[in-house]
Amino acid sequence: MVNRAEVPVVPSATFDFGLSDDPFNQQTRESGAKGLLRKRIEAARSDGRLNIAAMGFKEIPEEVMNMYNLESIANQNASWAESVDLTRLMAADNEIELLQDEVFPDVDPRELLEDEDAKGNQFGGLETLDLHGNILIALPLGLRRLELLTTLNLVSV
Repeated sequence: MVNRAEVPVVPSATFDFGLSDDPFNQQTRESGAKGLLRKRIEAARSDGRLNIAAMGFKEIPEEVMNMYNLESIANQNASWAESVDLTRLMAADNEIELLQDEVFPDVDPRELLEDEDAKGNQFGGLETLDLHGNILIALPLGLRRLELLTTLNLVSV
């Protein structure tokens, strides 16, 4: 029988599983949240559903506002031809107090047909909008332009 006290433990400098320095993306909360947001936006461009719930946002992030810009799509090595309209936006349980008019502009989409340089409403195809659990004090008038919207959840806690 071998006595455990007699077995030498030799530390190895080559002990490596090949993991990154931050395998669980927890070095900083912000960098982790930005990486997660980027992945969710990338997925939303192909399936039309964006979930940014419970991410601590005080407003709709600029990355979301620019998710359909050609520059943004190219930076993520995606193809604009594979992008679909956003039909579901989950932004619940954040700290959003006010939605800027740029998020839901109060512009008739038929008026924009004649102006090729006009920026349309990128959220015009929304069918479901969930903003519950935020601290909203006002809503933009442009919500009335969401003609396909069938579900709107604004319940605050």
